[in-house]
Amino acid sequence: MRPLAPRLAALAALALVGLAPLRSPADPRPLAPQPTAPKPSAAPTAPSAAPAASAKAPVSALVAVADALAAQLARSGGLPTSGALVVAQAPKSDATLVRPEELGLRVAQVIAGRLSARAHDKTASLATARGIAGRATGLVFAQIELERGALRVTADLYPAVTNRWERLRNPLPGPRAHGFATTPIDAEVRVFLPPILLERAKTSRSPHAEGELLAVTCGDLDGDGSLELVLLSRARAAVGRMGPSGFVAEKTVLLSDLTARAAVPFREPLGAAFLAGPAGHAGALVLGTTDRGGVALTADLASHHRLAGLPVGAGGLCATLAPDHGSFDGLAPCAGLALGADARGGAPPESTTSALPARFDAISALRYADAAGHPHDAVAAREPGGRLRVRVDGAEVLTQEGAGAQVLLADLDLDGVPELVTTADTGDDRIVVSSLGAGARARLRLEAKEGVRALGVCPAELGGAPALVAAVGEEVWLVR
Repeated sequence: MRPLAPRLAALAALALVGLAPLRSPADPRPLAPQPTAPKPSAAPTAPSAAPAASAKAPVSALVAVADALAAQLARSGGLPTSGALVVAQAPKSDATLVRPEELGLRVAQVIAGRLSARAHDKTASLATARGIAGRATGLVFAQIELERGALRVTADLYPAVTNRWERLRNPLPGPRAHGFATTPIDAEVRVFLPPILLERAKTSRSPHAEGELLAVTCGDLDGDGSLELVLLSRARAAVGRMGPSGFVAEKTVLLSDLTARAAVPFREPLGAAFLAGPAGHAGALVLGTTDRGGVALTADLASHHRLAGLPVGAGGLCATLAPDHGSFDGLAPCAGLALGADARGGAPPESTTSALPARFDAISALRYADAAGHPHDAVAAREPGGRLRVRVDGAEVLTQEGAGAQVLLADLDLDGVPELVTTADTGDDRIVVSSLGAGARARLRLEAKEGVRALGVCPAELGGAPALVAAVGEEVWLVR
């Protein structure tokens, strides 16, 4: 959400990430550099959010994969009985792996824990695993792949061959149950890839013709394996990709076709947008402006339902509007936001709401996993006077005076420590990326004299690296 105070830049909303699973095949990344003439800094926008996650959903990628595999094995043929053995094949990756053997063993251990089975202490081929299984009551063989920022695991349950006659009749029985799961990598998995050096990030710039943007987000909206950009202006939402000459809209929807204009809109409009839940599901795209409120849209933009406010990426929460003050005054569940039962009902997490000032004009919320897979909640909220407060699990970790309109929390290097992305409040605009570790340490500065209008995140792709996406003047920047 974006301030109305000293400067009129624009705050963007989340990217996605969400914890929406990435698929594979197609052309993934939007952007081919194509600068154009800059335009003076523009009006405000709204909540900057980070990928949405259900308040009770498992954050760890490994746990999420193990849970999904257990459910699929149960549906397709039954879970292994006590005494089964889990063996992982050596992982494959589209990027160089650090300690691949350790990754394979870690995946096997988590799956074994979920299945009440035993994990073998080495990776092995299927032929070797069959021999190792020996007198085990069954063999679960896991094949692991890291591709385009996603962890993909296939698991097959093979029956035990308990006597000589069975071995003679069918020495290599086929699997009796099968499962497949994929999820975006997190810090716990990213540690097995080379570290991401934000200080060496490169910026690609492409023009767009959507006018003054209020929010930008990025992700695999339709589940086709490639990432789309969503650009939100005061008039419409446009879904598309970056081509050689800039942003090309593939689907659009007029906001006037979705909701009526607010009786008391903000003096300067704010906006928010992010992807929610699995690709292609009923509430795939969630967005809103202070002119018209929030809506949840299907991936084809054909169906929608209203939300309780402007969406914020923290487990299906919406920021409630205080139009008389030109700001927001709290968070509430987004009634009707299809993110699962945990996200639809109940009160906002105390660690999130306790961090909020009475009024705020910019907010970013992030649920993330540290390198050990433990979940944490972070929130950054900007008071109308320009004071920015950042809290993690309810404890204040940073206070910054004179913060600009754009605020974003995201783990851009996937090391389990969030980055805070801010802009300037006065003078020439700029993007500053800081890690929250031991105090905010600035790691990247980008001058943006044309004015930063929105911030968001693209999920990890090739090499397992997320990207910062920013609307600057009449361009979209991809920083990776």
